Amino acid sequence: MKRVILHAGLPKTGSTSIQSMLCDRADELAELGICVMSRTTTTRQVSRAARTFLNNKAVFPAFLWAALKLRLAIISQSCTTILVSNENLLGLYSSEMFGRNFENRSRLLVNTLLLVLRGCDVSIVLYDRDASSLHRSALKQRWNKSKEISEDEWYRKFPDPLVPSRYIEAMKTSFPGLVECVRMEDEISAGHYLGERLLEMSGASVLGPPQKTYHENVGSPSPKASERDAIDAPYGAEVSNVPDQ
Repeated sequence: MKRVILHAGLPKTGSTSIQSMLCDRADELAELGICVMSRTTTTRQVSRAARTFLNNKAVFPAFLWAALKLRLAIISQSCTTILVSNENLLGLYSSEMFGRNFENRSRLLVNTLLLVLRGCDVSIVLYDRDASSLHRSALKQRWNKSKEISEDEWYRKFPDPLVPSRYIEAMKTSFPGLVECVRMEDEISAGHYLGERLLEMSGASVLGPPQKTYHENVGSPSPKASERDAIDAPYGAEVSNVPDQ
């Protein structure tokens, strides 16, 4: 039986840094029987199909087909443990995750993944972050990509910073023992590192912390956010060559 760990977000919780760390340590992980699938063509297909389904822009079979392709990619791996990392795997993107309640459709997506990965030991890991900090970081990402919304408009349109946290709690309640939440702040505190829990779950904690320091991508500041940069500063700046979501 293959052990499959799905790191599925949330966006803006250090995913780019985690994926950079996993890719840099892929050889070390392979020696322990752990394969890394991070931002592959297959995982991108799953995330795109999930996104369009969540936004009522595609029929469900598109996601089912992408999930079946993910299964084929997983079972073709020679390793006994497969670590899949894509923060958009369940269709949530930073510019959208504050706007709607995706819980019901997300449950269907998770149940589909469990169905197609039947016979595997599956765990889903969702990273969370301080609500106000995540809210600001998502605004910066939106502004950096399109500059179509001002900061005032963002806070009027998406006034509730707790939407992602409630989403995670709903997933944990719906899938007890399957979905685990990791706080980003816990892993960037002294003596810890981003991705530490993923390595523990994979059986790779023996590797210890990486030699290289990775930093979360906090995006470009919005026009009015400069005075808040000091709050996000401890998370650093983007240093990896892994493309952002």
